[in-house]
Amino acid sequence: MGRGIWLLGGAAVGLGVIALATRAARAASAAPGLVLVGDEPELEVEGGRVAVTSAGGAVEVGSRLVPPAALPVTAARVSPLVRARVSPNGAFRAIRTKGRGHCRHGYPCTHYGVDLVPDSYYRGPIVEVEWWVRAPEELVVDVVVRDDKTPPLSGYGPGAVLARGRSGTWHLFGHLSPRSFPAWLVKGAVIRLGQFFARLAALVRPPHVHYEPRRWRTEGPASRALGRPATRADIVIDPDLWLREAT
Repeated sequence: MGRGIWLLGGAAVGLGVIALATRAARAASAAPGLVLVGDEPELEVEGGRVAVTSAGGAVEVGSRLVPPAALPVTAARVSPLVRARVSPNGAFRAIRTKGRGHCRHGYPCTHYGVDLVPDSYYRGPIVEVEWWVRAPEELVVDVVVRDDKTPPLSGYGPGAVLARGRSGTWHLFGHLSPRSFPAWLVKGAVIRLGQFFARLAALVRPPHVHYEPRRWRTEGPASRALGRPATRADIVIDPDLWLREAT
C-alpha cells in the first residue's frame, strides 16, 4: 500500500514537472502578440529563466518583463494601447469631484489627458499585448522615472516616461511598471512608431496608462513641456484630435 502511494506520488510529481516545462516552453517561444490567459500562479522553473506571471500572463526573463514585438502599423499615428477603453473617470478634461477620480491638489479638478484601460481588463481573458504601451509616433526619450516622487513626473508613478515625438509633440505616459522598462529606455533613446516599451503597473486599479500629448509654443527643455497647473490647459492636446491630425 505504502509503495503504491509512493509510486502515485512520484507519477504526480513527474506530470507536474512536465506541465511546468511545457507551459514555460510555450511562454518562451510565444509568437509576438500571443494571447496568454492570466490568473495563473507565478511559475518558477528550476534551472530556467522563464516564468508566466499572474499579472496578465506576461513573459518574464529573469526579473524583467519582456516587451512583445511590434505589431504591423499602417497609420502615421497610433493609440498608445492596441485596444483600450477610457476609464469611467479618466476622460480628457473630465471634471473630477470627491469620489469620482483622484485629485492631487484638492477637489474639484480637471483631468488633463486620458486614462486608457486595456479592453481585455473588462471583458477577459487577459490579452497580454493590450497591457503594453507603444509609441504613438517615433519618439526620442527625454525623462524616465521609476517612482512616484521624482520631478518633473511626480504623481505619475510608479513609473513614467516623457518623450518628444517626430511631430514636435511631447508625450507623457504615466502609471507604468518600472520592472518592464527595457535597459535601453534612457534619455536620448529612439522608440519607433508602434514599438512597445513599457507595461502597465499591475497594482494601479484599474490598470491604465495616463496619456497626455502636449505642445509648447516655443522650444525649451522638457520641463517646460510639462507646464504647471495654471498653464497645462494651454498645452495639453485632446488625444483623439492629435490622432486625427495625421489622417
